[in-house]
Amino acid sequence: MKNYYTFENFIVDVSNRFAYLMAKDVLEEKRYRNNILFIYGDTGVGKTHLLKAILYKAYKKNSNAKILYISANKLVKELINAIRNEKYNKFINKYESLDILLLDDFQCITGKERIQTELFTIFSELYNKNKQIIIASNSEPKYIQILAENLKRIFEYGIFADITMQTSETKEAILNNKVRNNKLNVDKETIEYISKKADLNIKEMIVIVNTVDSYNKLIQEKMPKKRLDRIIRDITKNHKNHNF
Repeated sequence: MKNYYTFENFIVDVSNRFAYLMAKDVLEEKRYRNNILFIYGDTGVGKTHLLKAILYKAYKKNSNAKILYISANKLVKELINAIRNEKYNKFINKYESLDILLLDDFQCITGKERIQTELFTIFSELYNKNKQIIIASNSEPKYIQILAENLKRIFEYGIFADITMQTSETKEAILNNKVRNNKLNVDKETIEYISKKADLNIKEMIVIVNTVDSYNKLIQEKMPKKRLDRIIRDITKNHKNHNF
């Protein structure tokens, strides 16, 4: 299956241009000299896409490179299991031997002092070896409860790139790109209608587009507007009650 999360499939506009350029710069030999890139913004603005685009391009460039993409929650679970099973040294060696660490959902470490202390150890080692650390978070660093003072200080050496919510035109371009790459049965009129729903982020819109595609293929007719509106309303309600 073709990988969707590439730099070529990332729709660039004023909201994300700096983050996009910095993410691409990570893999350049004459890159803007910095080892820590912190990308932050609301859910569904493209942070994970950029991290996975780095992962994909890095492996294409050097299949022997040690690269890891992982969510903060999964890293926390790994650490707990390592301590429980007396494999802490193996855990540390795994992370300190990386060439590139891509850490997603960084906001999940808020209030977790032990994991923050371990991250400082890992980050320091990678930084001193001139390796690359790319972090994505739903929150700005100042809003994440960081208890480990050393971890706060290491971010002073980083570059921060925020991504704001895309315009409806950008969302429409992203959805059309998704439809084209995945050969979805969703017409442009429907895409335009969905993209103008300001209460939805791009992840929610993609769920709706996938639902419309499934309906159109199974029923073999275009989804009625009333049904589409009901799906949009239900997802909007879910968005207000939960962090989608």
